[in-house]
Amino acid sequence: MGDSLTITSIFLLGCLHALEPGHGKTFLLAYTVGGKLDFQKIALLTLSLLVSHFFVLTIIAIIFNLILTEVANSILHEFSHWLAPGIIISFGSYILLKAIYKTSHIHSDDCGHDHGNFEIQR
Repeated sequence: MGDSLTITSIFLLGCLHALEPGHGKTFLLAYTVGGKLDFQKIALLTLSLLVSHFFVLTIIAIIFNLILTEVANSILHEFSHWLAPGIIISFGSYILLKAIYKTSHIHSDDCGHDHGNFEIQR
């Protein structure tokens, strides 16, 4: 289910991204409104923009996937061996110091004024 949700969200975000300015829509609109292209040329131009956009993004995704895989395997793996225990030790130290401070801290319940004793003045 997780993979299908990921693919669905990627598809929907890609559709929203395609509605943003650019991506050849302005170019197509200018030539279509100018009347310089017939339907066959518009369809061919749209298909070529779609295919070229798809291939460029696929190549970029593959390159980033390879780079990030190498980075994750080399740097993040070593870093995570120190990060997780560091977080646990830091959180445990914080809780311990907070508990020690509470037991040694003397606090009176008197705040310097009365509570609930209202006098009605006439």
